[in-house]
Amino acid sequence: MDTETIFPIEFVNNSKALKLIDTYFKDRPNLSDKDETLIKFYCYLEERIITIDLLYQIYLLNLNNLLNNFILKFDDEIIRINNNTEQNSYVLINGLFSNLVSSGKTLTDSIQDLPKNIKSYATKTGIDHNLNSQYISDIYDSNFSYKFCYHLRNYSQHGYLPISGGHNNKYYFNLSRILSSKHFDLKAEVEEELAKMEKKMIKEYNNEPNIALTYTISKYNLEMHRIYCKYMTQIKNLRKKVVRRINNIIKENSKIVFSDVTLDKKYILYIEENIMHFADLSGLHPKVFNDIRERAFINFKKEKKEMKRIKIY
Repeated sequence: MDTETIFPIEFVNNSKALKLIDTYFKDRPNLSDKDETLIKFYCYLEERIITIDLLYQIYLLNLNNLLNNFILKFDDEIIRINNNTEQNSYVLINGLFSNLVSSGKTLTDSIQDLPKNIKSYATKTGIDHNLNSQYISDIYDSNFSYKFCYHLRNYSQHGYLPISGGHNNKYYFNLSRILSSKHFDLKAEVEEELAKMEKKMIKEYNNEPNIALTYTISKYNLEMHRIYCKYMTQIKNLRKKVVRRINNIIKENSKIVFSDVTLDKKYILYIEENIMHFADLSGLHPKVFNDIRERAFINFKKEKKEMKRIKIY
C-alpha cells in the first residue's frame, strides 16, 4: 500500500493526462465547504491508517529480527541461532532490542497524535467520533514492563546499552546500572519506583537488582499489540462514518470522480496551496480495511497465548 497523497508527477507530466485533468476540473461540480473538507478528511484519514499500519509492520519486523536471531528462554538465557553477523551477542541483543522499542515508540506516538490531528476536520464536517488515546496512558500507568521499556528507549537514545549480562548467556536489565547512568534523566516518579525496586531486591532478597529480560520484552510486546488493536477498533467506527458520507457525495455528484483507466483506479482530486492532491477511492471497499484489522487481532491473540505460556512457566 502507498501513503502518497500528492498526485504522481509522471502522470501530471503526461500531456494526455493533463488534458484529462483539465477537463476534470472544468466539469468538477462545486461542493460546499463542508463537503470539500470531508474529502480532505477522507484523504488524510486513509493516509494515516495506511502509514500507522506500515509503522506496525516495521515494529513486527524488528520483533521478528530479534526472534530470528535469538531464542529467549524463560530463565533469561538466550541462545543465538543466527551467526551471520560479526557482532557478538551482547552488541546484537542490545541493538535489536533498541530497534524494537524505538519502532514501538514511533508507532504509539503516531496513534496518540491522531485524535488531535483530526479534531479540526471532525469539527468542520460535524462527524462525531470516540477517537482518543487514553488507553495508552492507562497501559503506561498500570503496566510496569511497558513503562520500563518505554523509558529504556530514551535510555538507549542517550548513548547507553540497556541490556546487561553475557555470562553463561544470561541477559537482564540491571537497575543499578540504569539508575547510575549520567546524562540521562528519568521522570521523577519512574526513578523513585525503580529505586525502591532496586533497594528491595538488594535488602530483602540479597540479589542483584536485575529485571527479567524475557518476561519484560514479552509483556511489553503484548501491550504493544493491545494498543494497536484498541486503536483499530476506534478507527473502524470513525472510518465507517467518513466513508459513508463520501459515498453520499459521490452518489449526488458522480462527476467528482476522476477515472484513471490505465491503472483501473478512481480518485477525487483537489487543489490546496497550489498542490494537487488526490483521494484514492480504491480504499473505500470495506475488505481493504478489514484485512488490516483482522491481521492485527490474529497477532494479538497469538501473543496473548504466548504470554500465558510464560506465566505458567
